[in-house]
Amino acid sequence: MEKTVNIASFNIKSHDNKSTNENTTTTIVIANDEESVEDINIEYDYSSTVTSKIDITDLIENIADIDSIAFDCNATTNEKETGEIDLGYEYSLQPDFEFIAPLEFDAGSTITYGDTINGWHNDLEDLRLAKDSYVELSTTVVNQLPMDLIVNVSAVELLADGNLHRMSSDMFDIKVWTGDDETKNLILGGASNNPKNTNLHIRMKQIDKDAFSRLDGIIFKAKAITPAGQSSETIKETSNLKLDNIAIFLKGRVILDLDN
Repeated sequence: MEKTVNIASFNIKSHDNKSTNENTTTTIVIANDEESVEDINIEYDYSSTVTSKIDITDLIENIADIDSIAFDCNATTNEKETGEIDLGYEYSLQPDFEFIAPLEFDAGSTITYGDTINGWHNDLEDLRLAKDSYVELSTTVVNQLPMDLIVNVSAVELLADGNLHRMSSDMFDIKVWTGDDETKNLILGGASNNPKNTNLHIRMKQIDKDAFSRLDGIIFKAKAITPAGQSSETIKETSNLKLDNIAIFLKGRVILDLDN
């Protein structure tokens, strides 16, 4: 697919030194708004920028179909300045492109972040939990995504072939909550320059008496939701979701199989 986008014209600086070997670079940022341009200037330390406001969705309708970019360049003289050129010297213009296209989600959009924390089986295979004992995991979620998160956790076991398998819901009773209120499960959205920290807790009580000895870890899934009534939000390259200070506690008593 060939796609043409009309962009307002801009001037490319010419070098003003006597040497024809002197290169001059002009950076042009194409963006929807001045705030986006300012973010790019700060991140990449651009000293001067010419902006051209267009609809980014018109420029990149389908990234996979864009394999070339073409533009026309016409040289003009400046009547107020005097310059020098060398006859017979071949002057050139070398364009260099970089696409920075943050993802934007409208209100009500959802994405899911998933991760696995495992490798526990070798430490747990000879242990069984006594009645009313449980495992609790706590961590601080540092959220730079402009979206609220709802967390879901599943237990996994390690099969003989080395693959992880999600354990059935009748093996563990899993409780997930945030902060000090066990009825809440919501990690608030933040921003690249203003992350939000939320304490996350996961409690796992075994239902099956052998569940603990088979446990190898957990699958962690965070469903991100753009708050209703909020304008569209942009996820940038610098927007991260990080789990800090992960701690796992065994509360209660364990039964050790000394034969093994």
